[in-house]
Amino acid sequence: MFDTSMRQTDGKSGRAGFTLAEGLLVLGIAAVLAAAAVPSALHLWANANQCHLNRCAETIFLTAQRNLAAAKTLGRVPTQAEVSGPGDADAAIVLPEASVGPSLYAGHWVIEYDGWTVREVRYWEADLPETGADTDGTVGRYGG
Repeated sequence: MFDTSMRQTDGKSGRAGFTLAEGLLVLGIAAVLAAAAVPSALHLWANANQCHLNRCAETIFLTAQRNLAAAKTLGRVPTQAEVSGPGDADAAIVLPEASVGPSLYAGHWVIEYDGWTVREVRYWEADLPETGADTDGTVGRYGG
């Protein structure tokens, strides 16, 4: 017959699971990995946001350049060298509301141009100063 009262001789109590020290070690390793991954993830998010803003500025740039060429053909001359947002008087010539999507048009943008050539476009979504001063990397730029 088999004696079930014999103790194991390998030093373990026979219960399955992890000891407290093993659990703390796993938690410590997970914390170190998370501490290394979070800054990288935040950096990737910031880069993706900057790429989005730059693409919006590029879309406005190309559309404004096309609209200036059409205005030149029609003989419509903008009076300024800069258009800053939908409330500007020359915005109807340089960037009419129907020429880009409503969400893009509703953002903040500044278009600088010389005669019939667009020099630079700045685009941002947050409430920054009307000049589009880039204080924390949240302004998309194209041209210049």
